[in-house]
Amino acid sequence: MFKNKHAIITATVVIAIVIIGGALIHSRQPVSLLADVKYATSGYNDNGSIDVTNGLDTKGKIRDEVIELAGKREKLSKAQITSLQNGDENGVSPSTIDAIDKDYRNISIDFNKSTLLKNGDKVSLYIKDKNAKPLVKSEKKTVTVKGLEKTKTISTNQILKQVKVQAIGFNGKGTLTAYYVSKRGLPAIKIKASKFKNLKNNDTVDLKISLRNSEDGIIFKGSHKKSLKINHLLNLAQITNTKAAETTVYKTVYANQKGNYAGSGAFKLTAHQYFIKPITHTYMKSSGKFGTETSNYLSIKSHPTHATVAIGLLSNSNLDEGEDDNYSFDEYTFHVNSNGKIMISKKLSDSSAFEDSGFGSGSEYAKDVIKNNKQFELN
Repeated sequence: MFKNKHAIITATVVIAIVIIGGALIHSRQPVSLLADVKYATSGYNDNGSIDVTNGLDTKGKIRDEVIELAGKREKLSKAQITSLQNGDENGVSPSTIDAIDKDYRNISIDFNKSTLLKNGDKVSLYIKDKNAKPLVKSEKKTVTVKGLEKTKTISTNQILKQVKVQAIGFNGKGTLTAYYVSKRGLPAIKIKASKFKNLKNNDTVDLKISLRNSEDGIIFKGSHKKSLKINHLLNLAQITNTKAAETTVYKTVYANQKGNYAGSGAFKLTAHQYFIKPITHTYMKSSGKFGTETSNYLSIKSHPTHATVAIGLLSNSNLDEGEDDNYSFDEYTFHVNSNGKIMISKKLSDSSAFEDSGFGSGSEYAKDVIKNNKQFELN
């Protein structure tokens, strides 16, 4: 009986040792954090991201658990561990803090890819512990990306359906312009031209299109370049309706000058001659650098006038025969449509296209004006 009793006691002790030993071994096994990791997606399809929302740097369950594991390894009390979890290092030696911090920094929770994602992508969530004696298990989990917002894809051809780029003005002196056909749903864009001054028909200009700002939900796909063949630039010989423009200028000058001169008889203009000159414009944006006027970027505005001309009138409004000092040159701006027709307006604006057309006074001045503008003379 004694023997049986002794055997029972021995068996009980052995079982107790096994249980205690097993508990100690288990307590030293790396802990799994995988089930506790939370993550979230954000952004737009094809440009989305995924991030851990309760990582080691975020106050919460995982952070507290790792601090607890590291603290127990350093044989800290429960109260000391709680203090560290609350951000209070008082009561813990600096060497212990350093040891815990080293253990802590050797653990990472991250995705193998976290940006430029689209719905349906498969990414891997890794938990890694590089400590010689790991506190947590190194594990991997596959995650399917979902919940990203829809994106809008845009191409150069789509942009150029909503933004019209064309050459305007006169052959050899043409320029580029751009305007919105429809701005609806279009992101802010920039259009850079390889050439924008002194264009002539059959020239080729290279356009480079880019988004002005990095806009969420917009993906610019395909080539960002486009070639533009220059055509429809006007020649002066194509300009029509010049007689109506001359009449408008004449009446304007007459109305302005009537009554300005003393003497008998009705006011009249004599010895008059008309001239027509193209006016060139540049529809470009400034580069923003001091002293630099253009940077080859088109200024996208409303539909511009196809071309502009100045009509000049050289006149002698002298009432007294024999006088030679009342020659004057007046000029006004007219818009021209793409067919070359001068658009007559009742309200004219002054022009300065013929500045320095002549020097001196009287008939000598008139001769200089005619000489300097022979190529622009209207018959």
